[in-house]
Amino acid sequence: MSRALDEPSWLAALGPNLTSSTRKLGEQTVFYGRSLLNVGEAVRRYPGELLRLIAEMGMGTGALAVIGGTVSMRW
Repeated sequence: MSRALDEPSWLAALGPNLTSSTRKLGEQTVFYGRSLLNVGEAVRRYPGELLRLIAEMGMGTGALAVIGGTVSMRW
């Protein structure tokens, strides 16, 4: 037998990796699609919570620094 026939080709080794990567990409695409489709339902069901989260994120790390500064001054 020739040596070339005994060794697996690079294409055969690529198959499982390509399949796995394609599957992961598909799962992520489905997740993002479902998330975008459900944004309207979240706004309709939880408007107050949504505004609270937006306000909390808008404060950012600056608010954490202010809160940390006031706590350290009290102790």
